[in-house]
Amino acid sequence: MSTDWSPRFAACALVLLLSLAPLLSQSPKTHASVWGSQRPCGSALSSVRVNKSELFLGLSKPDGSTVSDGEFQRFIDAEATPRLPDGFTVVAGNGQFKDASGTIIREEARVLIVLYAFEDTRSSKSVEKIRAAYKAMFQQQSVLRVDGESCASP
Repeated sequence: MSTDWSPRFAACALVLLLSLAPLLSQSPKTHASVWGSQRPCGSALSSVRVNKSELFLGLSKPDGSTVSDGEFQRFIDAEATPRLPDGFTVVAGNGQFKDASGTIIREEARVLIVLYAFEDTRSSKSVEKIRAAYKAMFQQQSVLRVDGESCASP
């Protein structure tokens, strides 16, 4: 069964932007109190620096089956939503990697993206708990986590 993720991506992106807009539209002086002591990014967009975490969630299970849309949504509802109440975005994709034997493995995936303030250690810990829960629930050998800084602007 093929799923068109375009409307879902648009809806997720809109939710993320709407959740960040009130914080990002404040004056740079207020940014320091909301986003921490980091200075705004150097652009005309009035953007601010934020932490960005991404989890690459493969949909293939060891038994050859795949995580269904329903299973994935139940996981998001139970694990991500309560831990990241300020919002996140999930993007559909296709990935590939080389396993230990050198075989190229291709699979569908979802990428969970979270933006949060620098001093927000709670969100970083929550991302790690979501990662551990996904590995356990869907028998994943690993879930790639990528962290970095980004500039965000409404």
